[in-house]
Amino acid sequence: MAYCDENFICQCPPGQVYNIDGTDCLDLVVGHGAPCIDDNQCSWLLGRYVCSRGACACDDGWWYYNGRCRRAAGLGQSCNSTENCYNGYDILAMVCSNGICTCSSDYYLRGNYDCRPKAQEAGDYCSLDSDCASLGDDYVCKVAACVFSPTTIAPTTIAPTTIAPTTIAPTTIAPTTIAPTTNSPTTIPPTTIAPTTNAPITIAPTTNAPTTIAPDTTTLTSTESSLSDLISDSSQEVLQAAERSALLSITERATTNISCVDTSDCTNVTENSVCYYPISTCVCKRGYYYNSGSGLCIPEIGVYSGCTSDTDCGISTSRCLNGSCYCRKTYFTLPGNFACQKPMAIDNLWCNNVERCYVMGTSVSCRNNQCSCTSNAVLDEDYICRVTVNITETPTGCSSDWDCRSELQNSVCSNGECVCPSNYRLENSVCLPNLGATCDGASALCTINHASCTSANLCQCDTNYIASENATTCYQVAEGLGANCQKDLQCLASVNDSVCLNDVCTCADNYKDIEGNCFLMKAIGDRCSNVLECRVTLGENVYCRKGICQCPANMIRTDDGLDCINSGTAKPHFSFYSTTAVILLTFSVLWVQ
Repeated sequence: MAYCDENFICQCPPGQVYNIDGTDCLDLVVGHGAPCIDDNQCSWLLGRYVCSRGACACDDGWWYYNGRCRRAAGLGQSCNSTENCYNGYDILAMVCSNGICTCSSDYYLRGNYDCRPKAQEAGDYCSLDSDCASLGDDYVCKVAACVFSPTTIAPTTIAPTTIAPTTIAPTTIAPTTIAPTTNSPTTIPPTTIAPTTNAPITIAPTTNAPTTIAPDTTTLTSTESSLSDLISDSSQEVLQAAERSALLSITERATTNISCVDTSDCTNVTENSVCYYPISTCVCKRGYYYNSGSGLCIPEIGVYSGCTSDTDCGISTSRCLNGSCYCRKTYFTLPGNFACQKPMAIDNLWCNNVERCYVMGTSVSCRNNQCSCTSNAVLDEDYICRVTVNITETPTGCSSDWDCRSELQNSVCSNGECVCPSNYRLENSVCLPNLGATCDGASALCTINHASCTSANLCQCDTNYIASENATTCYQVAEGLGANCQKDLQCLASVNDSVCLNDVCTCADNYKDIEGNCFLMKAIGDRCSNVLECRVTLGENVYCRKGICQCPANMIRTDDGLDCINSGTAKPHFSFYSTTAVILLTFSVLWVQ
């Protein structure tokens, strides 16, 4: 029930907020995933938020990180900072480089589609064989870990060799007669040399016994035994069920059900909590969520907590990296950053929800507990389900990529049809890379104006240019507010929360230009977390009290609603609400008389 305050303004009671059309007061809720029926209930999220399917979430094009909704950008899209770059499931996958979201150094680009983590050593987590390629050609993904598996040599038998018997024919020396010599009376009788016959010589056949090269049977027991926690899907599901149960009630997720007047009332009970004055309840500070089992406020995925080992991370299947907890390598981060989802693997397509199948892309489904492509997509050589697009200018009936490339450069064969790869476009009968796609100096040329092929073989906009949302155009970055522009992204690249209006960069609605930056305009009665949020656009007399920008007790707001003045030196400000209150008060007095 609303009430009329000292400034004759209708206000919702603490802990409630007007609905969008201003006809009702609804409970203010806290946290991503909190139950709601109206967008205004979700204002705790900041940024652009919505009440979607009965739960508070970030609006399309925004993602939740570190306690608030932030503008999101995908692979190859324009960005202002690394916090903008998010692929939907791995916070570490991308960085903002020269205004474009690209793969992080420890990740590899898979098919111009996404960035996947490279294995750093044997035993690293994986979902695909390509995740292990950084270790060498002899590593494969087995039971969700990279293991050494040298190419198997098939058994080879050397056939026995038989040398055929060889017979040497007998040699006969004919008799030789020496005629008698007449020089002396001595007569030498004729001498006859009998013929000599050499017996046949037979070389017995030699048989070499068959030699077999046995295949490699190196045991993988030691590696596999260390992965026992991955082999059991049922145990993993139990852990995930426990995490998901925390979503069922907002009190299980963000609030502690501990009443408070000041933050000290909360920190005495649990660390990393604050008193949220609009509802007079202790809540975990932004970037933390409440675990009712432990009674602790636990840092969400990606929030710096100063952890030094994996055991410091309160989220199951997470790891400590540079003082923050992240999901295990290849695991997916669930919306709200409070839990990690085990993915499918190339040798285990089992699933119980579609999120497990995102290893194969977004055109996937979980049918009969098996990950598969949707009806309009096929699995390509990069293990991605790609939606097939028939290019009518090219021949059909292909069976390999080579069948297409002889007619259409850089194309691939998909489901018997020649198509341009993902993030490539058809131009003059050639498939050319869009911004963020791989390129080279031969056939896959980066032909977009003000773009070039980088040393990392990525087509990117030149310095001071930014990529369009469809990754086909490079626009010059605007120099700031008041600069000429064509698209909002030109302004956003230099000033947050700005838009291109009438070809000029200006602050977005409800934002004010203050020294070249856009600040959210607050009005008296708006929510706040500190006094600076109020005074950046309001007068110096406005305070942030109980989470609301308001005047001190001895002051009232000015006619323009932007500051407070002493109540004795100004006329009261009458609004629609105050006028209504006066009418009701007059009516009640007359009725009593």
